[in-house]
Amino acid sequence: MSNGLSEREQVVLSWLTRGLSNKEIGLALSISPRTVQNICNASIRSLGCKPGPKQLFESISGQGAPKA
Repeated sequence: MSNGLSEREQVVLSWLTRGLSNKEIGLALSISPRTVQNICNASIRSLGCKPGPKQLFESISGQGAPKA
């Protein structure tokens, strides 16, 4: 993943694409869920995609969001 994202953004988005929640990602990385959300928001701005997890997933993976 090299879309002009920082290393931290890439790590968080990697966990996000595996279906982890902000809380779970925060626990894994020793950061708060709010920090995870802020990193996701920065990623959205960097990628120029519309806000929302589905749009972010599609932008970084090139495919549709995972089925629940």
